[in-house]
Amino acid sequence: MLSMLSMQKKIMKFHCIVALDEKLGIGFQGKLPWKLRADMRWFKQTTLGNSTHANVASSSLIMGRKTWLSLSPNYRPLKNRMNIILSRQAQTPSFLTEKEQQSPFVKLAGSLDEALTLSQALEGLPIFVIGGAQIFKLFLSAAHIENLGSLYVTHVKKTFPSDALFPNILQNFQKQRVLDSGEENSLAYEIIEYTGYLSPS
Repeated sequence: MLSMLSMQKKIMKFHCIVALDEKLGIGFQGKLPWKLRADMRWFKQTTLGNSTHANVASSSLIMGRKTWLSLSPNYRPLKNRMNIILSRQAQTPSFLTEKEQQSPFVKLAGSLDEALTLSQALEGLPIFVIGGAQIFKLFLSAAHIENLGSLYVTHVKKTFPSDALFPNILQNFQKQRVLDSGEENSLAYEIIEYTGYLSPS
């Protein structure tokens, strides 16, 4: 039984969702450097799925403390999704309000394995890793990237000031399909699904 459980944990798939500029920038001073309503709409649709049930999680979102704090307090936790915050401060979460600590949609994890275990308890719901830079680096490391399902990337066709970067690994993936593209407020974007990670030789 123990070996079967270990095998299940090993093959548990997660997906990553990220928006980045032409130089892999994903954030500046704790915020997105751009504003794309189309991207936010796509993110919501993808992570919520077809859920029509109130107060029932439709997916698991794994994020770091800084990403959690970058969300507007009015939208924390993200509705109808299990918000799992991976942080070294998991045992003393002073960054959470009392209301957030009491929310059934907020869980704290002190390690990657704990975050995935909490996600696995949601009975097969999709797992999305949503940032920030250090969290992406952890999940996309050689030790864990084999469990990546899809990598969903919104390519913002411009360069912005950034102090947080996405790992430079896109060239090791196969472009599966273009999910959306367009222009908003003179800012062009393209949302692409990547799969099939190939380890560099």
